[in-house]
Amino acid sequence: MSVKDIGTMVKTLQEAGVDEELIQQITYAVDYEKTVSALEARLRGGYKFEEIIGEALGTTLDFYDADNVLVINIDMDLMMAKPEFEIHREGFTPVCGTNPMYLNEYPAILEAVREVTGRCQIVPYTEILPLLKYDAKTYNRILHLGIHSVMAVPYHKRNIGFVIAINPRRYK
Repeated sequence: MSVKDIGTMVKTLQEAGVDEELIQQITYAVDYEKTVSALEARLRGGYKFEEIIGEALGTTLDFYDADNVLVINIDMDLMMAKPEFEIHREGFTPVCGTNPMYLNEYPAILEAVREVTGRCQIVPYTEILPLLKYDAKTYNRILHLGIHSVMAVPYHKRNIGFVIAINPRRYK
């Protein structure tokens, strides 16, 4: 379905008096299906793992109109969050680079990470700063990196990991 077709569909649904929230859900579902199908078509064939992850993260970045998408493994025994892959929008500073974040240096982040890893669930669109108990080091790091909001999906490896969209603007 093209963008023009989606626009026509939305207009038809609005004229029929369909609830705006339902229209947004339908639009999301159509766009999601189109995006995943296009990604799958691009990845047919003998791609290397780095190309696949790059395409998947790039597609996620575009789909959610996010500033950054990253894959992080979290080891609570070592109190460490290790970025594995990261892609960012032009003009947006990378969040992690390749250095691990030692969670014991950021108690407010550690507390939030403990909560989400304990539940091991999807983290819906969430404004970050209201979740963190104020401590200057954490606030300064979050603000310096330009992180306002996140969405995350967990996956399991040896420990738990997350694919995280930073500052998503679409489909919150």
